[in-house]
Amino acid sequence: TEIAPVCGVLGNHEDVKIYHQGDEELVKRFEDAGVKILRNEETSYSLYDNTVSVIGIEGKPEDFASYGAKECMEAQEAEDQYDLRICIAHVPTYFPEKLENYSFDLGLAGHTHGGIVRLPKLGALYSAEEGLFPEYGGGVYTLDNKATLIVSRGLGDSDKWPRINNVPELSVIDIN
Repeated sequence: TEIAPVCGVLGNHEDVKIYHQGDEELVKRFEDAGVKILRNEETSYSLYDNTVSVIGIEGKPEDFASYGAKECMEAQEAEDQYDLRICIAHVPTYFPEKLENYSFDLGLAGHTHGGIVRLPKLGALYSAEEGLFPEYGGGVYTLDNKATLIVSRGLGDSDKWPRINNVPELSVIDIN
């Protein structure tokens, strides 16, 4: 946060802490550390002569119409005062199921931990949303709206299984 603005979305582990373990201060701790948590909302940053719009969508695809994500995305469709629009959602299947019909240039997701176990030449073995051999287990994809989707394999493990053939990953994205 000392060199650039930082924003993000909550994931399933944060949801457990907030909604099941009663950690009502979690978002405040992120904000106190300088991280803007986007909860079905948009923020923008000026970078040189460019405006970068970042939309953060919360939850899972099946909750799209229930908690404000749909309203957020529809409200952003009317906005065109940006040079680059980034859409962040924790769960990668959110993009092909609900988000790829909206206007953005880059999608960012994680959640799958790269499938935890990766098989040589086959890739990710399993994800909770997609089952065996998930399509969105990690990497770069092109969505129907021509946006690029980057799914990070992340740094952590699952609660039950160790990573196998799956090196932890911190994504650095160079936008020209």
